[in-house]
Amino acid sequence: MKIADDGKSFQVERTLHANGGKRLGLLGMRERLEMVGGKFGVESIPGKGTTITAQIPFGKLRGGGGGKSVDGAGSNQK
Repeated sequence: MKIADDGKSFQVERTLHANGGKRLGLLGMRERLEMVGGKFGVESIPGKGTTITAQIPFGKLRGGGGGKSVDGAGSNQK
């Protein structure tokens, strides 16, 4: 998923680490995506805007989901 705007840009690293991690917006998004094996990216260019990219893997479920994957493959249905 990509979210983009053409507004005012910002300094990505400074924003991600602002206030010692007390702000949870972009940092929280990144942490949640990484917890499920996903990827998170932010690109912010002065005069061109900001693009946030989130990639979530849709593979097999973790934690013994009965051998079923998210798309139903591996189920015991007949």
